[in-house]
Amino acid sequence: MPRTTNVLIIEDEPMAIENYERALWHVENNVTEFKFNIKHATDCQMAYDKIKKAKKGIGLDLFILDIRLQPTADHKIRSGEDLGNIIRALLPQAKIIVITGYTDVFRLINIMKTIQPDGFLVKSDMVFMDVVTAIEKVMNHKNYYSHKVAALLKQRASDNTVLDAIDMQILYEISNGAKMKELQNLIALTKSAIDKRRRNLKVKFNVADGSDRDLILAKKKKGLFKGILFLDGTFSAFAYF
Repeated sequence: MPRTTNVLIIEDEPMAIENYERALWHVENNVTEFKFNIKHATDCQMAYDKIKKAKKGIGLDLFILDIRLQPTADHKIRSGEDLGNIIRALLPQAKIIVITGYTDVFRLINIMKTIQPDGFLVKSDMVFMDVVTAIEKVMNHKNYYSHKVAALLKQRASDNTVLDAIDMQILYEISNGAKMKELQNLIALTKSAIDKRRRNLKVKFNVADGSDRDLILAKKKKGLFKGILFLDGTFSAFAYF
């Protein structure tokens, strides 16, 4: 008798959701031991609510996770990457398949190091059967990476730079122009701890003696920021978060 697998698709594009559902149904119809109970979330808040509910009741076994999502209103959860870390903490036995539109090497490596997804695909690099294969392999306790992911990760396998959630939040707030006093109100760390992390971030990205502006520009080159606009000595950013 097939076992029921509870699935949460976290994605904001209706066509993508439909394709992932079709892939799950394809596996269900062709691999007799699987039956999928599918739910959806289209933003970080909706996904977080369902994850918390799953922790308390009937769990979630498989996540198909996009990275670019609408953040929660308080901006504490800014992306699918944050959600992936929450899933790992609250539902450690769950499987995660990340399917993202990002292609930047640094971004992909950071996702790999922080979330450690069981499956990892780039949207521009995949066809329908890649999603089917990823689901089948992950459900059979194997990893699956698309060709582009595998190639890019191999290209930068020696890159040891990884950012945790607090580093990402500091960069996000700095990119929006936050100064130290504002950072203290936004981040649950002391002034000295925040300042230490800022210095460490500058060292990681080879701007140890630079300003916050230099740090954000260095991050842009690494792929975490889509674009930065400087006006009258100030700056703003369209961030990937």
